[in-house]
Amino acid sequence: MKKRYQKSELDPFAKLELGTLYGTLSSKTERLGSLKLTQSLDIDKFLRVLNRKEPPTKPLPPLMPGDVPRMAATPLPTTQELLRGWVDEWLDSGKNNYGGEDPRERNFKKDSGVGLAAYEFSKQGKIRLLPDSSSLALWLAESDKEPTGHFYPLIGSPPQSAEYAKEKLVFFLLSDLRFKLAKCRKDSCGKYFVLKHWNRLYKRGTVCESCQRSRSLESAVNATAESRRKAGNTLHQLAAKKFIRQILVAPDWPIDGKLKERIVLYLNSEIKRTDSLKAIYRDGITGRWLANAKNWNPIVSEARKLNRKSTERK
Repeated sequence: MKKRYQKSELDPFAKLELGTLYGTLSSKTERLGSLKLTQSLDIDKFLRVLNRKEPPTKPLPPLMPGDVPRMAATPLPTTQELLRGWVDEWLDSGKNNYGGEDPRERNFKKDSGVGLAAYEFSKQGKIRLLPDSSSLALWLAESDKEPTGHFYPLIGSPPQSAEYAKEKLVFFLLSDLRFKLAKCRKDSCGKYFVLKHWNRLYKRGTVCESCQRSRSLESAVNATAESRRKAGNTLHQLAAKKFIRQILVAPDWPIDGKLKERIVLYLNSEIKRTDSLKAIYRDGITGRWLANAKNWNPIVSEARKLNRKSTERK
């Protein structure tokens, strides 16, 4: 027996069964092919709508004596606000519980508003079927330009910005951009951009190139700071180990010129022999390093630690 396709397997636009349309008229069915899409989405324009900064709505001028009181007017949600809300909902459907994000996992199961907005667009009578060679092509009527009004045109009428936003959302969902679009997850950014590699998991979420460079630079700065800290600790330990007796016996050792000179010469000899120290102190250290009070306590602390260990062994 020929397999009958389940309803969940069908494409909402094209994958219907003749048996579904004509009941039990015939036991034979012919599955319809997918409709051809001939339009395209302007990616740059779409990104400009998402990323632009809307100017604040200008307040109405104050009433003058004798003016008729105005009725309170509700500002329209902008195209950007509506579109961002739906796009964010779609992008978030690919996120997991561990902060990761996989564009391949985006779907309508995890959202509610996106699918509803697309369905509402389909009821506006803007979907056309046009002959194209030997088949039919799907054509979506597009708006000439984006609405610019800030208030609802008439009581009870739908906001024009919502119609325009739904239209752009549907074009987005019918294109591959639905998997390639990303939002920078850095709190201070939020920029929308096109991924170079969308078929992979982003364990820490998607980040735009600008923030990625900042993150890399920040990591490099932190790594350098950590390397300098470790190199400084190594010099403290070397000085304490070599001159432990002079440091513990004479509290005023930091102002002993001859001792300071010996310590500096010894540490520079160690720097030349150690690559990790040479990477931080390329030209070695001078008496100014040892004259810096912030190095005194760590050296004394290391000397006392070594002395305690020596006493314990005895």
